[in-house]
Amino acid sequence: MTHDVEETLDPEDWKAMRALGHRMLDDALDYIETFRDRPVWKHAPPEVKARFTGPPPEHPGKAEEIYQEYVDHILPYQIGNSHPRFWGWVAGSGTVMGMYADMLAASTDAVSGAFSYLSNNYIEYQVLDWVQGDARVSYDG
Repeated sequence: MTHDVEETLDPEDWKAMRALGHRMLDDALDYIETFRDRPVWKHAPPEVKARFTGPPPEHPGKAEEIYQEYVDHILPYQIGNSHPRFWGWVAGSGTVMGMYADMLAASTDAVSGAFSYLSNNYIEYQVLDWVQGDARVSYDG
């Protein structure tokens, strides 16, 4: 009798994955601890942008190598909103009413989309319904 090999997303080497997880935690804590030592924001250079073009890989990558790519080419170029000297990005809509709407949202620290029971979401749902026409979608979740 033959048994098919079970497909799984579990790591092949739990010990190595655990070590990588510990490294990630240490790196994340180091990153947060040293915020003040870095600029608030740094633009990703063209060579970083170029790394993320082209076809998908043909084979899975090793977790350690993928994580190192994150450390080298993604982590250094974050939005900066976690930095202690970060005061905000301003991306207004360019209209008086847009400014007022942004001001009201900012004054309540509105987080639309995160929780289904917030009134902010119902406004977004209404606009989605308008855009979708008669296709009423239930958003009770």
